[in-house]
Amino acid sequence: SGSPWPGDVVTETVHDRLAYAQALLLPTRATQVSKFSYRLPAEVVVQGGGHLRSYTLLIQKQAGVRRLVGQVILHLPPGAVVLRTQPECEEPAASVVSCRLDAAGDIEVRVSFSLKED
Repeated sequence: SGSPWPGDVVTETVHDRLAYAQALLLPTRATQVSKFSYRLPAEVVVQGGGHLRSYTLLIQKQAGVRRLVGQVILHLPPGAVVLRTQPECEEPAASVVSCRLDAAGDIEVRVSFSLKED
């Protein structure tokens, strides 16, 4: 249906979100590691003004996938101070947040952070 096959990544905007899509055909019980790397958009959502920011990453489980297992590493803007992550992630270091994931359904990673005043 017009999607690259196999394995190419396409991006499109869906309901005001940037969506990444990848189609893979794997033998039964095979695994595949996919790695995506991009910078957080400058216009991350402002919560109530000021220097508070939040970012949400939705990873949707696809049909035929039993579990979503992996790691998300977010590089926040320089000087960012992490206030909260959901799910709970490793202790942030130098504006980098690392979350290990293992779920039977969709996963939503949320990071709330503040930026130091200039």
